[in-house]
Amino acid sequence: RWPARLLADALIRRKAQIDTLSASRVRVHDERPPSVEPMPPPTTLELPWLRELSLPVELQQFTLEGGTPIVFGPLRANYRYGGNLAEEQPGHHLDVTRLRWVEGDYTIAAQLQATAPLALQVRLEGRIPTRVPVAGGPTLDLRAEASLQGTLATRDAALQLQAEARTVTG
Repeated sequence: RWPARLLADALIRRKAQIDTLSASRVRVHDERPPSVEPMPPPTTLELPWLRELSLPVELQQFTLEGGTPIVFGPLRANYRYGGNLAEEQPGHHLDVTRLRWVEGDYTIAAQLQATAPLALQVRLEGRIPTRVPVAGGPTLDLRAEASLQGTLATRDAALQLQAEARTVTG
């Protein structure tokens, strides 16, 4: 159900704020043939009309079929598109406050500039239970942290990844 102000805000103020997009299951089947040639990187990821978009998302299960299947959920996230007070350029912002995948729990904070050079910053934190691979081995909690930053467009595009994993006691 759409709020009455949504269409007026989108047309007049060029912004949209959706209360929450929720789904029990989302299933995507990728039928694209494998590509030999890599796709060229985009130079812009601007939304064509909106200046601002706010979209909280909650879903119980997401499945991507085809090739290597991916299943995760539940997921709770907030997506936002718009400018930043520090800069005039629009960008995409994603805060994943809950992601369950392969028995681990994760949070993600990501920002992507919408115009070249498409600056990207991602921070991931996760807690993953794992069993020591010996008979009767104990279960350990691993804490993983990773950050990815760089640019996706232009000839000088490069990404830097830093990651760390350690056991959590107590």
